[in-house]
Amino acid sequence: SAASETRHRDLVNALAAFATRNTLSTTTSQMRGIGAARQWIFDELQRSSPRLQVSFDTHKVAKDGRITRDVELRNVLAVLPGKSARRIYLTAHYDTVNIGGTGQIGANTRTASQPAPDAQLRADQDYDVDAPGANDNGSATALTIELARVLATSGVEFDATIVFALWAGEEQGLVGSRAHVQQLATDPVIVEANINNDIVGNSR
Repeated sequence: SAASETRHRDLVNALAAFATRNTLSTTTSQMRGIGAARQWIFDELQRSSPRLQVSFDTHKVAKDGRITRDVELRNVLAVLPGKSARRIYLTAHYDTVNIGGTGQIGANTRTASQPAPDAQLRADQDYDVDAPGANDNGSATALTIELARVLATSGVEFDATIVFALWAGEEQGLVGSRAHVQQLATDPVIVEANINNDIVGNSR
């Protein structure tokens, strides 16, 4: 089946409706925060096709830098088995962040003599403040989910195994993808390529 612009828009709107997908946001609400969002992504991928092997890629991440407390981080993976075990990854990060004030624009306009403080290191930050992230990076998360559906329902048996991966912890420094790669390094799996999307299909 073909990719759907309407479906892509609906996926972005659904992701933004969780209000925040901050890696350190709530995991107990069924309506808000990263816990609800990652479960929705998991379920959406499962609904897409029975050919997709969907799982959480879970890592215990210790407090360090922008990860200001110990956290259980979950990437969401959907594997489309191919004729061979060699892998091609199609990826995006699904987490969001709100750095407050004037945000990234303010940080970018500070001078060299007046560097901007790292807002994610503030002791008083609220991880559950709104960070809907339709653009960054609901746009590419939706694209990855839609690519998984289209390729899995295409009827094509690909030579390579395709892994659709949605990363958490990107906004804190590529934490989720780095944890996955470190785990891969202990396996004999061959990864031939990673095609990553971050902020796609903007109005300009």
